[in-house]
Amino acid sequence: MDAIYQALLEAGVPEAEVPRVERLVSTFVLGFAVSEVNGRFSGTSNASRARRGGEDAPAHRRLAEHLTVDDWDAEFAADLADLMRIIRPV
Repeated sequence: MDAIYQALLEAGVPEAEVPRVERLVSTFVLGFAVSEVNGRFSGTSNASRARRGGEDAPAHRRLAEHLTVDDWDAEFAADLADLMRIIRPV
C-alpha cells in the first residue's frame, strides 16, 4: 500500500487526495481482475452482449455495433489512460 501511496505522491496527487485516489485505482484494478475471472472478457460473453437487442433492451440494440471488443488489452490500456487523466492534478 505504501508503494501505491508513494507513486501517487510522486505523480503530484495532493496528500489529502491520495487515500481516495488509491481506492479509485484499487477498485479499478480489482474490478478488471474479477471480471477476468468471471469470464466477462471471453468471446462468449462478448457475443452475448452484442446479441441482446429485443424489445426489452433498446440500448443494447442501439449500441450493438459497439459492444464487441476485439482487443481487451487495448481496452484496459485505454481505460487506465482515462483513469490517469482523471486523477492527474490540474
